Amino acid sequence: RIADCEDGALCVLPDFNIEEVAALERRRCRVVGLPFAERLLRDPGALARVPRLPVFDLIFGAGNGAALCCSGLGDIERRRAVTLARWVGARVSDEVGPDVGLLVSRRVSLLPDSKYQVALQRKVPTVRSTYLEAMWQARAEVDIRPHILPPLSGLGVSFGGIEGASFEQLKAKAVAAGAVAQPLDRAEVVVMKDVFAPNYKDAQRMGILVASPLWLERCLELRCCVPVSSDLEVHNPRSLQLRLPFGPLPAPAGAAAASGLAPAGPQACSEPECCTVLSDCVICLVYLPHGDARDGAKAAAWALGANTTLSPHDRAITHVLFKVSPVDASAVQVSVPVDEDRVAFVDASWLEACAEKKLRLPEATFPQQRVNYNPVLDVAFAAIARGNAGFAATLAARGAKGPSRTLSYADSDVDRREAAACE
Repeated sequence: RIADCEDGALCVLPDFNIEEVAALERRRCRVVGLPFAERLLRDPGALARVPRLPVFDLIFGAGNGAALCCSGLGDIERRRAVTLARWVGARVSDEVGPDVGLLVSRRVSLLPDSKYQVALQRKVPTVRSTYLEAMWQARAEVDIRPHILPPLSGLGVSFGGIEGASFEQLKAKAVAAGAVAQPLDRAEVVVMKDVFAPNYKDAQRMGILVASPLWLERCLELRCCVPVSSDLEVHNPRSLQLRLPFGPLPAPAGAAAASGLAPAGPQACSEPECCTVLSDCVICLVYLPHGDARDGAKAAAWALGANTTLSPHDRAITHVLFKVSPVDASAVQVSVPVDEDRVAFVDASWLEACAEKKLRLPEATFPQQRVNYNPVLDVAFAAIARGNAGFAATLAARGAKGPSRTLSYADSDVDRREAAACE
C-alpha cells in the first residue's frame, strides 16, 4: 500500500547518499532502496531478514543475515564501513563470534586475543574497507581476493640488524606485504636469526616478540600474520653437517702404498662448487674437534678459496673457528693473539652459511666465541704438540716464517694427516 504519510511507512529511495538518508533518519523514517522494495514485493518475508534499517538491498552474504566485524579502523573509516555494511544488508557485530563471516581491518595483530588472531583461528577472511566500498559501488557482491588484508599490514617490525643479500630480499618482501620497518623500541615484533643476535636480550627485556626469519617466510607463504610459536621462534643456532665438496679426503700415504694405489690429492671441484669469496681468509681449525668437523670445515674453506692452518702461531690468521656452546659462556684459552680488528673468533656455522650461499657473510651475525690469549693453558694446541713434537715445531716454524696465504692444498693436507697421526 502506498501511503502519503511517513509514519510507519517505508521511504523508498532510488539511490542512497549520506546526507539524504541521515535527514530521513532524523525524522525517524524507515528508509529502503528501490532494489529492496522490488525484492520485498517478490518476497514479503525479506524485511524480517534485515538486521537494521536503512538498507539499500540485501547484497552482503546473498542476504543470509551474515555478520561482519570491524577492527583497527579510525573513527571516520569505521563509521563509513558500518554505514556501508548496513546499506548492503550486513549485520555489524562487536566481536568475532560464530556468526561473523568477515573481519574488516586496516592492520594485522599478533596479540593472541585480538580480533585478527581470533578471525584467523576461525578461518574468517580479513579484508580492507575497500571491499565494502567496491561492493557499494557495484551494488552487488564483488571478488573478495583483491581486498584481502596484506599479511603484515601495519605491523611494526624491527629486523634485528641481520645483514646479507637474501635477508635484504626477505625484508623488502615483508615491507611490500605491509610491514612497517621500525626501530627496536617501537616495534611489535623483532626478527632475529638466533639468540646471539645483538638486540636479543634487549627485546626480551622490553617484552617484544622475537621471531625467526622463517616466521616472515611463513606469513608471506600463507598470506596471513601467523602467531610466533614453536618452530617460528628464535632458538639457539644448530650447526649443520658440512658437506665435503671434494669428496672423500685422501688416505694417508702408507695406506695408499699398501693398497697399491697412488696417493690421491684433493679432487678439483666443479665450477659451481668453486669460488673465491674467502680467498683473502686464513682460517685456523685447531679448535674444532678432530675428525669430520675439522675435515668438513677444511673442505668447505677450500671450496671458497680460503687457506687453512692448524698453527695458532700463524700471523696471517683472519678467522678461528669453534663449536660455540649456547649454554657455556666460559672463555676458551687460545694461542692466537686477540685482535678484534683483524681476527674473528666465530662459530663454524659462519663458514657453513658462506658455503651454502657462496657469499662472504658478516661474522658479527653469527655466534662469537669468548677467548683469552693464554698459550700456556691452550689445551687444544697442547694436545697436538704433546702427540707429535716434530709436527708442533713445524707448525710453529711455518707460522714464524710468514703468512700461510702461501700454503698450498698439499701443505694443508699434510697438516691433516700429521694431526690425525698424533691425535
